[in-house]
Amino acid sequence: MPLIKKMGFTVHPEGRYRAHLIDIVEVDSLRAEWLDQFKCTFRTEVTDQSGEHVPVFYYVSRWFKSTSYFGKMVKALGINTEELPDEHEFDTDDLLNRTCSIVIRHQGRNDGSVRAKVVSVLPDSATT
Repeated sequence: MPLIKKMGFTVHPEGRYRAHLIDIVEVDSLRAEWLDQFKCTFRTEVTDQSGEHVPVFYYVSRWFKSTSYFGKMVKALGINTEELPDEHEFDTDDLLNRTCSIVIRHQGRNDGSVRAKVVSVLPDSATT
């Protein structure tokens, strides 16, 4: 019988953090009335007890418009969305390893647990 080691779980602290987008994947929406989404994984300097970075996930609709949440995230990652022509096809891999700032707030769940929620994606504070 295989053995499994119990792992701890670290909730990312609240606040504003410099972050790198390290992954972006297409996922189905959580609700039928929503558009399909991207699951964006950000890495900050926060680590857990074992020294591993604590990832933060940000779900955003796959709707690319300057005023959409995805469009605002793209702009915060340093791409001028206003200069892109309409109907421009965009490769999301171009966003990987770019830097921005994220604002994290804790949100309680029905089961009493807490999750870290990205409430804002902003331009990197080092460049603003």
